[in-house]
Amino acid sequence: VRLVDFFWFAPSPRLVDLVHRSGALAGWQVGSVAEARAAESAGCDVVTVQGVEAGGHVRGSTPLRRLLPEALDAVDV
Repeated sequence: VRLVDFFWFAPSPRLVDLVHRSGALAGWQVGSVAEARAAESAGCDVVTVQGVEAGGHVRGSTPLRRLLPEALDAVDV
């Protein structure tokens, strides 16, 4: 597996470390700028920003068109 992508709970440095030790990249789906920062701080290689329009199990409540530029300004991942 080249990428392990997490979604359902808060970004965890422990899980990111486990993924990295297994030789894969770690990603996290986020629904807010705070979560994007937490994913970056946890060591994620990829942060996927999900707007409220995604439907189903949604992480946040902000539309993607507003959230994406804010997240891009907040993290370097």
